[in-house]
Amino acid sequence: MNASGNQAQVLPNTLYKYRVWHTECHRRLLERNEVYFASPSAFNDPFDCPRTLSFQGASAAEVRKKLRGLFQEGHPEVSRKEREAFITKRVLALRNPDEGREIAAHIQRLFFENHGILSLTGDPHNLIMWAHYGCSHEGFCVGLRTEGLARLRQHLEHSRGLGCDLYRVDYADEYPVFNQFSPQYDHLSMYKATIRTKSSQWQYEQEFRIIMVKLRSDELVPLTQSDRVCTLQDDDIEKIILGCRMPLQHKDEIKSVLRSKGCKTRLFQAELEEYRYGLKIAEVDY
Repeated sequence: MNASGNQAQVLPNTLYKYRVWHTECHRRLLERNEVYFASPSAFNDPFDCPRTLSFQGASAAEVRKKLRGLFQEGHPEVSRKEREAFITKRVLALRNPDEGREIAAHIQRLFFENHGILSLTGDPHNLIMWAHYGCSHEGFCVGLRTEGLARLRQHLEHSRGLGCDLYRVDYADEYPVFNQFSPQYDHLSMYKATIRTKSSQWQYEQEFRIIMVKLRSDELVPLTQSDRVCTLQDDDIEKIILGCRMPLQHKDEIKSVLRSKGCKTRLFQAELEEYRYGLKIAEVDY
């Protein structure tokens, strides 16, 4: 799988998703092989995907030059007089901090509508992840083959016109902030920093993200609900790890699903280590 900006990195052969069996949409990963590309607006971390644009600091001349180029490209039919009047009005608005924040908030909303994210991790043993995303160890963890995710990406691009890419998340103590009107502004750098930066307090997650966007005539358009739901192949699900507190009924139901699919997915059971803070994970039959 292509990992833009991370060509030198070695990707894990398996990436994991923590799930909860009593939640219907979570069960679909096993019952229907479905994965869901969520909008960042649905994340539990309100600081995630900080598309933080600053309109302060650039000179009026820099702002006018940038706006003039954008306006000429988008509206070549407008007269010079009308164009300059619009630019003057926009420059005055951008110099107002409240106006700048309103524009940035609008851009953020569009970003959320146009992007879907499948969050994964490289660590199936993390006690905090099990407690948080695995419902206090009552849930389960699904191992997805990275090569299967690569096939999914290619399918989405070729058959549904959706762009997908894989990023390893970076962690930082401060937002990445960009001035769109600075001569040093680079849209690609801003985009990558936005989509793959989280607070350093989340570093234990070891997160990887598959990013989905929809292009039409080189412009991003909002994703529909059906765009966000994608289906893997049976063999793309390599393994399942049952939480150490998972109820027996849920275990039996998962085993029944696996038997009905007739696939080669391996099943494991997590148990508490006896003398240290950790989990021992052993394969079980079904």
